[in-house]
Amino acid sequence: SDDSSYFLAWTGLAYALEGKRSDAQKALEQLESDAKQQYVSPYGVASIRLALGERDSALGLLEKACQEHAADSIFLATAQEFDSLHNEPRFRRMISTIEFPRSATPYAATRRFKFQ
Repeated sequence: SDDSSYFLAWTGLAYALEGKRSDAQKALEQLESDAKQQYVSPYGVASIRLALGERDSALGLLEKACQEHAADSIFLATAQEFDSLHNEPRFRRMISTIEFPRSATPYAATRRFKFQ
């Protein structure tokens, strides 16, 4: 994929987090259109879907990203945009499938650093 889909995904996420659902939806539509012409990582699309409250859709897209070995999946265990999924069994399976080193998981990070 080119850089434009990457930045569009982040822009769409920002719109969704700001409550600008219409703008976030437009970004999603553009990403889906782009995906017909070039590779668009499901990871970025999943972040927008989750921010819009579409949890099941987001999980499905993340599973697809893992199956495709999408490069951005390396951030899955620690990306804040997916914090709300950490107790979700499907999400936990994805993390275990990727086989992150224990030091790269949120659990390890909270044990290594003292948060005040």
